[in-house]
Amino acid sequence: MYEQKSKSNFVNLAYGGFTTYHVLPSGCTAPEKIQPDTARNITKALSYKPTLVIISLPNNDVANNYTNKEIVENFGKLTHILDSSKIQYIVFSTQPRDFTTLEQRRQITTLNDTLKAVYGYHFNDFLAALSDTDYFIKPEVAYGDAVHINNAGHTIIFNAISKHALLTNSCKCSVSN
Repeated sequence: MYEQKSKSNFVNLAYGGFTTYHVLPSGCTAPEKIQPDTARNITKALSYKPTLVIISLPNNDVANNYTNKEIVENFGKLTHILDSSKIQYIVFSTQPRDFTTLEQRRQITTLNDTLKAVYGYHFNDFLAALSDTDYFIKPEVAYGDAVHINNAGHTIIFNAISKHALLTNSCKCSVSN
């Protein structure tokens, strides 16, 4: 249930398979000829004149073998623009993925820890609630394709974000399921 205290509009620019490179500002150059998607990137998001931007890029960068250094730099480019524009933002935590190598599964956790340290109050952490001790997706929240979470996993994320002060303060709303 959504209790409206004032009018809020939510625009979803997400697209499956996207990495941090896809959502960089228009005109940015990226490796492997990945160009920012001008219909879904940060430049497009700003065109809506938002009061809050939610950044959710759970693990495709790691799947594409990008380093945590470059991933964090890309997040920095996004959040610098938002800070400069005085727009609030929430960075969602990474999500587990059933990578075959422990190295990639650990990279997800290390990246999450780094983003949490960098973004603090702006960070919404739910990785531990979705991961088992070997950094795989917990069976009870696994969709079954080794990549995605199911509705139970989405409920965990929903509950985490619905309590985040930046969301409730920016949209002047309360959210419940």
